[in-house]
Amino acid sequence: MEIIRSLYSTVYCQAHSQANGLLLAGNNEGKILVYNIECLLEREEGGGVSGERPEGPSVAVNASLHPVYSMVSSPAFAITGSSGSLAGWRWSDLKELDEAVSPAWTIALQGDQSNFGTPEINGLSYNAESNLIWAACGDWKARGYDMETGRLISTLDAHKDYVHQVAVSGSSGVVSCGEDGAVLVWDCRAPRVPVMTIVPSQQTSLARPNLGKFVRCVDTAGGEWLVCGGGPSAGVFHLRSGGLVATLPPSDALTPVTVAQFTRQDQASSIVTAGCDGGGVSVCSLSGQVTAQLPAVARCVYSVAASFDKHTLMSVAGTGSRIDICLNLSYRDHSLSTVLD
Repeated sequence: MEIIRSLYSTVYCQAHSQANGLLLAGNNEGKILVYNIECLLEREEGGGVSGERPEGPSVAVNASLHPVYSMVSSPAFAITGSSGSLAGWRWSDLKELDEAVSPAWTIALQGDQSNFGTPEINGLSYNAESNLIWAACGDWKARGYDMETGRLISTLDAHKDYVHQVAVSGSSGVVSCGEDGAVLVWDCRAPRVPVMTIVPSQQTSLARPNLGKFVRCVDTAGGEWLVCGGGPSAGVFHLRSGGLVATLPPSDALTPVTVAQFTRQDQASSIVTAGCDGGGVSVCSLSGQVTAQLPAVARCVYSVAASFDKHTLMSVAGTGSRIDICLNLSYRDHSLSTVLD
């Protein structure tokens, strides 16, 4: 049975806490897989791992009756999104490696049940300056919640279909993307209408009509740059002017973009992109130059997580029962199993 389950395993999201030595992965079974990665953070002089590499999760926490679609990290919490709710898990509790751990808090999504049922939370972003969690929701809205009180602070309502992802920019900026093909740039001090709309499918170098106009992923860096992709090819835009700067891989006509993000939010030093063609992960510069091509076990990559607190660590996950681990942005070191022994 475990072999059959592993064949149909999908990881949708991940989060790191190098301070606590943990990697988390949210899967299609509603579980949070908790990996002890302390040994990966004990590096030799040449950058290699000094101890024995982990092989699989230490515990699998039952987080939801629905898939765990999204995850984001704050210093104290890992926040997960499923269908209809957010949950905050203390890193200190998860570090105990107890499968019976409970969330420190939950927030029920305030959606229109009559029209949308229970909307899923497709993406999450955390603003450390304002302590707000932003959720990209299946009822065409993006919502901002105060993490301390759980109170709904703002609702961004301008998409014409479900919202795939949301990203923060500075203290008051938010960017959302959706199935309607629009990337909306918001100033949350005046949230009634977006300050800018970018439609990647209208760019000749990005448009791929056979795949559609949907935008699956969006991210920002340095308050100045934006990267996005989906049906259109991945592209880098200047956040203030909305101008296209570079086109990124995968650039063929048949591969939807599932990941397009900066490895660091404070600077646009490097970008990772991936799709559903078995081509792995491309690491690119801001100008679009490919600096590394990393293989991935997952044929369809849904999640790339990168952290740099103590050392460089990047993990790549999606369909299948393995998570790839990279100790820098140039090569894949090994892979972890998603099956609990």
